[in-house]
Amino acid sequence: MESIELAEHASRIGVQAISSLPPLGPYSFEEVRAYYEAIASASEVPGIVYYYPAISPGVHTLQEIERLLEIPGVIGLKFTDFDLYKLFLKRHGCRLVFNGHDEVLAAGLLVGADGGIGSFYNLIPEFFVELFRLVRQGQWEQTRQVQQRINELVEICLRFPLIPAIKTILGWTGIPCGEALRPRRSLTVEETQELRAMLRASSFAFLLDGAA
Repeated sequence: MESIELAEHASRIGVQAISSLPPLGPYSFEEVRAYYEAIASASEVPGIVYYYPAISPGVHTLQEIERLLEIPGVIGLKFTDFDLYKLFLKRHGCRLVFNGHDEVLAAGLLVGADGGIGSFYNLIPEFFVELFRLVRQGQWEQTRQVQQRINELVEICLRFPLIPAIKTILGWTGIPCGEALRPRRSLTVEETQELRAMLRASSFAFLLDGAA
């Protein structure tokens, strides 16, 4: 299993921790737990498990999340769901919780997340750093304004296949990272032109500075 090979590799090169998405699809809870157990056993560094019911419906209760967190070597959880009440309940007693959905990072931090892991950090990391700083200072109105800016970009990108859109924008900013792995497709010429036009009409036109 490639994830086990990567966990072993991470241990050899001295990383501080590893994480992995759950198996994508209609796997049972026991299958998901066995997957994480195998990764944890292969790694000599701590790991973070994912709660992401939209893509891995086998894990959907607080009790099941707790059973994942009981796996030896697991130190925390990435919580990717809009049910932030469940995050609030799970936060108590969990050593480390990361918010998943970028568009509700401020709310996730409010109810107890320690930080966040997300796709749009690759495009506008400075916005997320600023949001986290404002939360730490208790400046919630300013936090809301930064979250609104982040969500403007999220809403644009969600009009397209997300991973290909992010990779396309990264290329425009001067960070070429290739095409999305199959079965994900690339953006069509028409989609690429539309994405460029939408960014240029938004407050994120600066992301096109490196675009030809």
